[in-house]
Amino acid sequence: MDASVTRRGQPCWYKKEGIGLDAINDAFLLEGSIYRLLRRHCRGQPYYLHLLELFTEILMLLDFILDINVITAGIDSEVEHSNAKHILLEMGEFFQIQDDYLDCYGDPAVTGKIGTDIQDNKCSWLVVTALGIMTPEQRAELEVCYGKTDAESVERVKALYDTLEMPVRYHQYEEESYRRLQNLIQQHAQNLPHAVFLNFAKKIYKRNK
Repeated sequence: MDASVTRRGQPCWYKKEGIGLDAINDAFLLEGSIYRLLRRHCRGQPYYLHLLELFTEILMLLDFILDINVITAGIDSEVEHSNAKHILLEMGEFFQIQDDYLDCYGDPAVTGKIGTDIQDNKCSWLVVTALGIMTPEQRAELEVCYGKTDAESVERVKALYDTLEMPVRYHQYEEESYRRLQNLIQQHAQNLPHAVFLNFAKKIYKRNK
């Protein structure tokens, strides 16, 4: 969808010979398989309906994984699900901002993909944060280069980010967000499995892929 070349260190599926736009149909087949598997293995469970609702509403993978742990653990209190969502929204935002940063500054040999957010004119954390602190002259430079696919324009945007010390600002955000997550877990997971939330928070903290 974003014209990327690789994912997880492999060529994107649509790049495979003979696939192209058929990749869209393949994605629908995979999505349909999810519900067949849920029906086959979970139909008799009391949380089956909750799982179906979760799969139809979910927006972020991380949120999905943690919600499954809460649902299949038999926790059906609306209050506890609300508490879990409060934590997961912060965690999901943290995860997405990490993705935005890694798209620009991550090592493709480690992340498994070549970032294209600048070329794709994405409204990423980096550009939104940069717009809030740059000078009018820097903004004019950004407007000329952002969303362009040529290598020179991309490098000019990255040079602007470096001038604005975006890596430093990101690492400050990462530390602050991780502390907020820990506080949220302490406040809102009193009757939820702390270990589930803490383990995922630790896994994404300072991730590089």
